[in-house]
Amino acid sequence: ETGRRMLNTSLLLAVLLFIVCNLAQDQCTNTFDMNCDQNAFARFEDDVPSCGDYSSMVGEDVVFFAVIGDYGLSSYCEYQVSNLLDVLQNKFGPLDFIMTVGDNDYWQGDCNSMKNNIEQYYGEFYTAGGCTDPKLRMAPHNRIRFFPSLGNHDWSTYYSYGLDRIPILQYFDFLNKFNPEVNGQYYHVDPIQASESNKTLDLVHLFALNSNLAITPGMNTSAEQQLKWLQTSLASSNAPWNLVFFHHSPYTTAQHDPPGTWMRFPFQQFGASIVLTGHEHVYERVDFEDMTYVVNGLGGHTRIYNISGDACPPIEGSQVRYNNAHGAMIGFATPSKLQMCFYSVENGLTKIDEFELTK
Repeated sequence: ETGRRMLNTSLLLAVLLFIVCNLAQDQCTNTFDMNCDQNAFARFEDDVPSCGDYSSMVGEDVVFFAVIGDYGLSSYCEYQVSNLLDVLQNKFGPLDFIMTVGDNDYWQGDCNSMKNNIEQYYGEFYTAGGCTDPKLRMAPHNRIRFFPSLGNHDWSTYYSYGLDRIPILQYFDFLNKFNPEVNGQYYHVDPIQASESNKTLDLVHLFALNSNLAITPGMNTSAEQQLKWLQTSLASSNAPWNLVFFHHSPYTTAQHDPPGTWMRFPFQQFGASIVLTGHEHVYERVDFEDMTYVVNGLGGHTRIYNISGDACPPIEGSQVRYNNAHGAMIGFATPSKLQMCFYSVENGLTKIDEFELTK
């Protein structure tokens, strides 16, 4: 009888522990909607905090760029982030380019939605092919200063259209010339050269990956080919700064979706300088095994993910975690230093994170 009671007690404790653990996990997957209309954005460039040594207009010897992610949902939230970048440009000078870490167009990467979700905010940075509808084509005078990677909401149309007709790749048809063998779904580019800039700097090279491949049925071979391509492409770069960017975060405290463990490549060994990702609608910087990983998913989607509290303990190497408001990252590259900052629209404009990598 005593043994039976002990067994029943142990079973009860095990059940309670299981329930508590699952509740904690559920809390870490919680989301909340951001009411961006309550975040009044009114701050002039004179009030913008400096980013490292940069406190005013940058010179011709510096590459100045931005990173946004999970942004393509036309809303006041996305407007605030694009406006934030305008203010930062008024402070530091015109951006040389913008790179994105995916989910450029919600919900299904539809051709007809890209004008609302992307072009009205960032159309000045690129000339789009406009899918197959000539009415969607933009004026051809814009230089290419916009380099997207594919998120799961961009890639989801693969199942309906096939690789050759994915709307996001038809819209950004200029990506095809960077890697025509895969229709531009992943690519290596010198953004200054591609943008036909007056600058002659060879300081930054971009390596966009398609993190959807390994979790797409029948695409295992393609995922392996992408990994080999990345190793070869990084080895071919002579730039001091090689920026790798894609959607699913290999290391993240936020657990709305599990980490993209299939993207845990030997980036440092291959020659990458930093890894920039999104998918989780938070900001986080993780230093792990001699590599800096950034989760930058606060570009405009109205739903924000949990990243704090007992239910979401920081992962190993986590340096900064933030989800109070939307924002964007900017970077400054010189031959010897890569300076990066994340600014949010909280309280008008707030600098959340600042770090530098040096040679």
